[in-house]
Amino acid sequence: MMENRPNITNEAALEVLNHSINSDTAKQSLIINSMRQYRLVLAILEQARPTNELIGIVGANNVPDVVKRLRAYGWRIHTITAPVYDRDGNKVDAGSYKLDPSQFEQAKAALKSYQIKKNFGGLR
Repeated sequence: MMENRPNITNEAALEVLNHSINSDTAKQSLIINSMRQYRLVLAILEQARPTNELIGIVGANNVPDVVKRLRAYGWRIHTITAPVYDRDGNKVDAGSYKLDPSQFEQAKAALKSYQIKKNFGGLR
């Protein structure tokens, strides 16, 4: 399933990826089905966020699963890795998630749509 999980290590690579996106997929409607998905999209719409920060924002320890479900709906969420040192002094790759800039407007519409459904349609 790695083909759905772009691994980007810098902003320049994101720009290359943006230019290679098929315009047909850029037009598809994006959906949000849960508050966890809502909070995640809202958070990564603002900026790239590290996974450990998203745990608190999303309200779940399984942030990669939430991302996986959104990707299955057509969301282009990039994984950005950067080397960091853990508390034992070991060099490890820390992951962050970033929403593809080409989907910012669709994301805002999906967030608004979910909020309307939640307030008036009985979503939980």
